Amino acid sequence: MKIRLKYPDSTDKEFAAIMEQNSYLEGVLWADKAHRLDLDSSRDVSTEIDAYGTGNKHFWRGVLETAGSLNDYANGNYSYPRIELKGSYCFLLKFVDFMKEEMEQDGLGMYWIDADEKLRFMASGGKVRLTGTMAQHVVKTLYTDATVSRESFGERINRIWSWVPAR
Repeated sequence: MKIRLKYPDSTDKEFAAIMEQNSYLEGVLWADKAHRLDLDSSRDVSTEIDAYGTGNKHFWRGVLETAGSLNDYANGNYSYPRIELKGSYCFLLKFVDFMKEEMEQDGLGMYWIDADEKLRFMASGGKVRLTGTMAQHVVKTLYTDATVSRESFGERINRIWSWVPAR
């Protein structure tokens, strides 16, 4: 089963907003277990998601908000941000590739080289977990200039955004 949404004509006055909404909704659809956790080795969901790239931040926001875990967790008197996403190897690699691409564009490529290898290894276990500064970078990448419609997510995003590591 393939997921396809109808996209607007490029001459549409609200083209950018509609494209953002469609990308987000496509992420919500892909967050369904039937696609995200598909273990069919003959199916490469990464080419179905976007054969020419790694998706966009609106798509991955839809996935994380629907099927992922995006929170700050307390550990004694200290709390830290944590993001988790479960999925098939191909699905998670698409997310890792997206984050690597975005971090390189933001000038954080050197910082993410080691993280990229760890995340690729984690993806082979069916789950990617980002904590601390890495989770904060993901939130800043996905939510810069984005409108968060759900108040509970907005509060979580603000806490992660303003988090300061304990030294």
